[in-house]
Amino acid sequence: MDKVTYEYVIRGEPASKKNSNQIVRIHGVPRIINNKNYLAYKERAAVDLANRQTDMPIFFPVKITCTYYRSSKRRVDKTNLESAVCDVLVENHIIADDCRDIAADICGNVLYDKSEPRTEITIESLPIGSYEVWNRELRVAGEEQLKRYLTE
Repeated sequence: MDKVTYEYVIRGEPASKKNSNQIVRIHGVPRIINNKNYLAYKERAAVDLANRQTDMPIFFPVKITCTYYRSSKRRVDKTNLESAVCDVLVENHIIADDCRDIAADICGNVLYDKSEPRTEITIESLPIGSYEVWNRELRVAGEEQLKRYLTE
């Protein structure tokens, strides 16, 4: 085996973190919070990602491929969807960080499925040495972790 692959599905409508934020007052101080759609998406993701396939967050460089199935054909900003997915992957300890050293390649496609909206996520390891990791500690930890997963 020359690469490690993980697949996840988040059920429900894919949501962007950056659109339609809300301004609320907390103890009289205005605060900006995420929109309700993203908060619901984040909660669904926590449930759907609870059965992680790794014993610890991924530290090695990966390619993240997402297919977003939306229930409407309304225009959507794909980069905002990708950002939301990276954030929920970090929050649910699937990847250690969404920096360029770990989430090295992110791509996706937005499709239409009115009856079953969802986000399908595939995470594939990149070959050791094929990607320049700037952070030395991440490079060492990531290479050790990937070698261990490849031998399992």
